[in-house]
Amino acid sequence: MKSKITHVIIIIVAIVVISAIAIFIKEMLSKTELQKLKTTEEIANTLVDIPDPAQGELKPEDIITVKNGAIAVIDIPSQGIRGQVVEGTDDETLKNYIGKFEGCAYPGEYGNFSVAAHNNIYTEIFRNLYKVKVGDEVRVITRQKEYIYRVNSIEKIAPTRIDVLNEDKSKQEITLITCSDMSRTRICVKGTLISSNDI
Repeated sequence: MKSKITHVIIIIVAIVVISAIAIFIKEMLSKTELQKLKTTEEIANTLVDIPDPAQGELKPEDIITVKNGAIAVIDIPSQGIRGQVVEGTDDETLKNYIGKFEGCAYPGEYGNFSVAAHNNIYTEIFRNLYKVKVGDEVRVITRQKEYIYRVNSIEKIAPTRIDVLNEDKSKQEITLITCSDMSRTRICVKGTLISSNDI
């Protein structure tokens, strides 16, 4: 009996140690990716939010860079969500990026700029999407413009609800989707374009 308890304790300790190592490695990889975004060459060509002079110097989190190959950066300041948007929603793309659904509108266009990202594996870009509220702003920064969308609906939907990707060519909309309830449902956040500015 003692040996069985000892074996169980050893297994539990091993699981805890392996989990801690995995979390440490994941954090290190995230920091490495962040450092790649902030090389001198990229910062020279960056898109920057100019802070209020009363706030002090420019901080690293104020720098928004649209990486080579990316369409845009999505930034939801109210929930600390920020990620690069690239074409496609396949598994490899969603490991590191926000994926744009094929055939949907691009930022600022009439139609439905529809994207998806993970919230609990890999980069977890949409980890806090469920916290977004109606009225929150979603910033979409491209190399030429900044688009501001205002959230007008949040709902949990079935994975089979593809109608949320439908386009109304008379509107300029955004749709953000991520899994929830262990992939049994989806969180769907929708917004409408309220302004755009040249960069």
